[in-house]
Amino acid sequence: MIFHKKYIILAIFIINISLWSSSENRYQKWFAIASMEDIKFKVEGKKAFENLISAGSDAAPYLISQLGRSNPNKHDKAMEILINIDKNAVPYLIESLSDTSNRVSSSVAKLLGEIRDKRAVPSLKLAAMHGNADLKSNSCWALGQINDKTSTAILVGALTDQSSYVRLSAAHALGNLKSNNSIEPLFKLLSDVNYSVRLAAFDALSRMPYKQIAEISTNRIEISEPPEKYFLIVLVGTCDNDDSLNTLEPLLQSTDQFIRGFTCEALSYRRGNYRAANLLKKALWDSSPFVRMKARNSLFKIKQGQTVK
Repeated sequence: MIFHKKYIILAIFIINISLWSSSENRYQKWFAIASMEDIKFKVEGKKAFENLISAGSDAAPYLISQLGRSNPNKHDKAMEILINIDKNAVPYLIESLSDTSNRVSSSVAKLLGEIRDKRAVPSLKLAAMHGNADLKSNSCWALGQINDKTSTAILVGALTDQSSYVRLSAAHALGNLKSNNSIEPLFKLLSDVNYSVRLAAFDALSRMPYKQIAEISTNRIEISEPPEKYFLIVLVGTCDNDDSLNTLEPLLQSTDQFIRGFTCEALSYRRGNYRAANLLKKALWDSSPFVRMKARNSLFKIKQGQTVK
């Protein structure tokens, strides 16, 4: 009886291996067709693409393995299909965050950000702290896309990472979360050595509650040095209140052409505002070509406004 049972178990095992092998071959064939660049096989490629999506979670492991391909077309096609499989692929994607291939793990982190499933948050937090630079960067971005506020502390910590890509992604993510706890660390990033990081911090702060941002920015302008000073000036302009105009107007009289120029840029955020427009018209006669250029560009932008504030 025991001997008979062993044969049954062996038979089931062999059948499952056979089925798995045939499924793997099927997914491999479909993927090869779906990722072909030949226009002659457009119809076949579309059908194969749809077949892989229909296979759902069953096809996910094979598709994830293709994320390590050096061929960008193969890699991107696997990404596209996995995004369409959506939440059914999430358990396999979470598992693959620890893949030994940096290309696979970082691509998986990006996919989890695209799918935005909160089940991935704990694993993404770990990856954001302990992965390679690409994995940490994409994990920070993904946490911002998922918009999980429990990630704030980890993202704030990533603002001091040695990789500029990680700092940039963390700043973008914190802009989505809009947590008050990230405001002060983001202000510090306005003096980062990397311009893209400074710009990301500025963008994040511009999405925060404007009253608090206006107050902090105004207080920092006098004591700050370039390039932070210039970002602070423009940041004041993003705050939609009359006090911001009162702060900006005297700066147009500065002896520093860059302060005057970035003040003109700050005024571009006051679309449809007559007072801002008149200040910019005066700046068109400034002695500095830089200021005149900024004034022209800003005047064009505010004239596009639909309302007068």
